Amino acid sequence: MRISRAELAAIRQQSQNPTPELCATLTALGSFLLEKGDVTEALENLHQAEVIYGKLCDPSNMQLGDNLRLQANPLCATQSCRSRS
Repeated sequence: MRISRAELAAIRQQSQNPTPELCATLTALGSFLLEKGDVTEALENLHQAEVIYGKLCDPSNMQLGDNLRLQANPLCATQSCRSRS
């Protein structure tokens, strides 16, 4: 996770413009944070990436879909979606 945070800082320092690389790094960090159980920070990073993906990519972009899937998992768990299936 330290590597993702360092990479995120480096990407932000290199460019003021959002890039797909920034989105991928935010999504990876969000995924690691979810695995660690830090849902709040994870969702913040994932949402930042989603907004940027929405500006840079087509709605059918696979990385955007993966990001949305990651965001849905903890939200669904807190709303007992899984118990309905």
